[in-house]
Amino acid sequence: LKVQDLVLLAKDGLGSRCILDGILDGPTKGPIFGAAVKSLFAKLSGEWVHLSLDRVGHHAVKKTFHALPRIDDKAKLVEELMSAGNRMNGNAMGRSVYEECAVEEYREGKKHWRQIIAKRMNKTNEKWLNEL
Repeated sequence: LKVQDLVLLAKDGLGSRCILDGILDGPTKGPIFGAAVKSLFAKLSGEWVHLSLDRVGHHAVKKTFHALPRIDDKAKLVEELMSAGNRMNGNAMGRSVYEECAVEEYREGKKHWRQIIAKRMNKTNEKWLNEL
């Protein structure tokens, strides 16, 4: 899909929940879903702030952040969000993404942010194992 189509999909309640969540909630450590998440991340680069401020689109940003397997990719997404700090704090959706991705912590110190995110990632993995 083209970038414009992905943005529209992310901003559509049904498209976001049925299609994007199907990818982002899948086994993203596997080759097929992992490649899909990487592709989605790359194509939507430059659109994260716009989506974060949208009533429906902010959900896709949070889901993508959590689905990214590498902390370096999460950092790239946070850097893009950090560039629009005032706009992000200007509405409820932007603030929720800002908090979920720990953008303020990233601004204060990348090392501290990495520790926070690594801890969250470990908790997610533990939760998944406990569900088995």
